[in-house]
Amino acid sequence: MPDNVIAVLGVGPGLGRSIAHRFGAEGYTVALVSRSADRHAGYLAELAAAGVTARAYPADLTDPVATEQVIARIRADLGGLDVLYFGPAAAGADSIVPLPAADAAAVRKPLDLVLLPAVTAVAAALPTVRAILLAGGLSGLRPMPVLGTLAPASAALRMYALTLHESLKDQGVYVGALTIGGLVAGGDIHRAFAARKPGEGAEAAGADTRDGQADGKDHQSNRKDHQADTKDHRADGKDHQADRNEHQADGKDGQVAGAGNQADAVELPSLDPDAIAATAWQMTIDRTIAESVFEAPLPAALTKPNPDRNTQP
Repeated sequence: MPDNVIAVLGVGPGLGRSIAHRFGAEGYTVALVSRSADRHAGYLAELAAAGVTARAYPADLTDPVATEQVIARIRADLGGLDVLYFGPAAAGADSIVPLPAADAAAVRKPLDLVLLPAVTAVAAALPTVRAILLAGGLSGLRPMPVLGTLAPASAALRMYALTLHESLKDQGVYVGALTIGGLVAGGDIHRAFAARKPGEGAEAAGADTRDGQADGKDHQSNRKDHQADTKDHRADGKDHQADRNEHQADGKDGQVAGAGNQADAVELPSLDPDAIAATAWQMTIDRTIAESVFEAPLPAALTKPNPDRNTQP
């Protein structure tokens, strides 16, 4: 009988890696997937040192054929697939258009980069998978004009996850949405913001999201107990079927890369990827929680559109 297998689609130096370590600590064999293999050796070495069996696969998750092929390879190599985590970077953040200036093509582009890759991955995984975790941004839940055309795609991904939860729960398949309302500490975008020079805008900070995982933390060990950071689930969200974990950590929408030069003077607190991964594990065990939200109040500068932003897609 093969070990339980989790495919982490969109692994980077943060949340994806925390998910890999969290589930690996529970005995799962881990399959890591990102567009580039450049970081894979380091990720695999860390997991091996923690006693986790893992393999890594390069794949462009915006390519439907590549996504289907990599999931088929994971099944063949590891003997099955039990849990799918889908959390690539905020794809499309580099082509945000303010909604009042957006035409149909501008709105469609983030849908092609955010929603449809998740749909492809889920469709390929469903024949055997028992749990699906889909990570998205807070603009899918709360109006955030600064994120323009990215917001409808985030909302579509969130509702896709919540509707799947209701559709599949009686078939023994759990689906949970992780709605991330902040930069996740140590990830590529978080690091880029931290390293930027005075006067550089969010576009400069968010330019390097190549590895398909924008949020995360560069942690070596010291992972939290798997139930230590799960908060009380509240039922006061706007979607009645979505019990939410309202984590009041300092942070902003993980999609703020590309949000505009107005972020220059804004302090950018962060969310803890190990805490999010611990909650994701608990959601998978509990199997009734449709959504967990990780958020903090946003500075006013990040909730208003930037009139100086280039409105071309």
